[in-house]
Amino acid sequence: MDLNICKIVDVQLVQVNEVTSSNAMELEGLKRCLNYLLPLLSVHSITTDQHPSVQKYLRDCYSNIVQYFHVWHVAKSVKKKIEAISQRRDCSVLAHWAQAVSNHLYWCAASSAGNGDLVLAKWLSILNHVCDVHTGHGELYNECMHGVLQPRLWIRAGSKSHKELELIVTNKLLCRDIKRLAFMAQTSALESYHRVMTFFAPKNVHFFYSAMESRLLLAALHYNENSNRQQAITQTGDPQWRISFPKARKGNAVATAVHVPVTFAYVDELLHAVVELREQFSSYTKAKANVQHCQHANPPPVAASAVRTSKQDVVCAHVSRFNINCKEVQHEQQISIQPFGHNRPPPHHNHFTALFPGPPG
Repeated sequence: MDLNICKIVDVQLVQVNEVTSSNAMELEGLKRCLNYLLPLLSVHSITTDQHPSVQKYLRDCYSNIVQYFHVWHVAKSVKKKIEAISQRRDCSVLAHWAQAVSNHLYWCAASSAGNGDLVLAKWLSILNHVCDVHTGHGELYNECMHGVLQPRLWIRAGSKSHKELELIVTNKLLCRDIKRLAFMAQTSALESYHRVMTFFAPKNVHFFYSAMESRLLLAALHYNENSNRQQAITQTGDPQWRISFPKARKGNAVATAVHVPVTFAYVDELLHAVVELREQFSSYTKAKANVQHCQHANPPPVAASAVRTSKQDVVCAHVSRFNINCKEVQHEQQISIQPFGHNRPPPHHNHFTALFPGPPG
């Protein structure tokens, strides 16, 4: 995806049996995308998550491409750690600061114009800010830029809560990655494409490789046509909003913009292409031969690597705690279920009379 225009520029489908493991699928997809795009355009920077193999590959093979990290992944990890620490004794005050610290991380990346040292200096200033200290942070960032703040639950410097927060904020690996946070654009638009993709290719439905690839391409066409829709307005000219309650906010209301309805102009273009191909190829056999000539070979299905065994062998090897010897089961049932008078005296008549008395009179 080109984050400047929010358009999908390439789609690559990787099947799990094409690589050594499912963990290598992301790297293989990146390799295919770069091999396809680099001959056509120049790539200055790329925004990814913190996948170690992706970092090593870009560092070794494409050192001229600047790699940035998506802020959403880093902020989510930091927020989860703070919320987990807030469950401990004497650290409950951190629960009120989890979202604020996450928002501060977004602001650090967006307001520093790619200066990694300045991003880190702003990030470390949160340790003073939570203690109601807003000056003397350091040389690069000495004073907070906010105005007058409303009263809130401040954290006492040197307390257990402050020490636990300091361990999270000053983590060595976190501080290293914070210097490379994306500042120009975020990949939230890519997450929107993934949401569109689930409509065309639901995860609970199995598709063969060619069908899955076609559905992903259709999702890309649909997204590219509707990615820059304008916000809808009311009859009075005001922008329309709706209230949602996302799971990530734990029930807190969030205002979401209502966009104009989606369009499907790409469907007409596909129909015109179908008519042109029908006029070009007079028979299905010729059209199929052309597709097989132009289309790349699909990988074998994942089930093809499994060892095929006969149904009879599988049934014979089936072991369950219920499929024990049937004769022993029947013998036990004959012993346990017996009529009265056989190895067991019948209950006394008065006992049944007491339980089920007859009608009076």
